[in-house]
Amino acid sequence: MPKYIKTILIISAAFFIVPMIALSHQPRLVDGGAVVVVENPEISQAFYGELKGLDQSFSLAVDKPMVLFANVLVPDLPMAKTNMSLEILKLTPATTSIAFFSGDNFTWTKFYEPFAGDDYLKGPEFKQAVEAGSYLVRVSSPNYKGKYSLAIGEKESFPINEIWNTFRVLPTLKSDFFNKSPWMMFFNYIGLFLLAAILVLAAIIFLAWRAIKKRKNNKAF
Repeated sequence: MPKYIKTILIISAAFFIVPMIALSHQPRLVDGGAVVVVENPEISQAFYGELKGLDQSFSLAVDKPMVLFANVLVPDLPMAKTNMSLEILKLTPATTSIAFFSGDNFTWTKFYEPFAGDDYLKGPEFKQAVEAGSYLVRVSSPNYKGKYSLAIGEKESFPINEIWNTFRVLPTLKSDFFNKSPWMMFFNYIGLFLLAAILVLAAIIFLAWRAIKKRKNNKAF
């Protein structure tokens, strides 16, 4: 591969990946029902789901002392349900409730996430140093209904596979969670970076094709 193509690839990758790190939360879609196992609870992740007759539990294995962060949000839509409660339980050596925050008794605040261009109502939040052990984070409401987003962890990490996963789930989040057209995924910072990445990739493919064609023509003579 010609050196100038490698240079373009490296610069483009840096331009694309660095801003994505600022997105912070790695998105996860939750089907509901079964307990969700949260891997690497220190890494910033956002779980999107909907209560449908049951609460939703998230299992965390903490292998060393750390600061556990959890926050419940809901989409800022008409008739949004702000009665989502957050509970943190320690399962070892015995099940103990560490904290319980009632959504009904909490003052929810508006929150705009600029990278995906979405509006939330921010609810109960837990941030506390915890010991090693098994924990359960539970999201519930009095009638067990409503959409929610559970943010867990604060450490920013966005490897290549998570960037791909973000683009894969964005259309579903736009349509199912925020009641928007899937095409709205392009009308924000993430969408612009995606379009830029597609254009850069197309340019790289074109330059590589020209280089290969030129080499073949030189060999022919």
